[in-house]
Amino acid sequence: MRTQANFLDLTIMELLDTAVPRNLASLIIQHMHRVLNQDKNGHALPYGFWMASIIEDFDVPIQVWYSQTVKDVVG
Repeated sequence: MRTQANFLDLTIMELLDTAVPRNLASLIIQHMHRVLNQDKNGHALPYGFWMASIIEDFDVPIQVWYSQTVKDVVG
């Protein structure tokens, strides 16, 4: 758990406080990209609950994903 704000946190808080227009979707996508590139341990994608509610609202069909093995691919 973080207990200190970094430059990006402070910048976002300043934008929210001053009501400067910002592209929240772009910020979220950039953060997701950064997490996936920096995290090599296979952690989950951030914003899962938020994304799930949007996917449900738009009735996007979701398939269940299964991990493939070498046997599945070769055999």
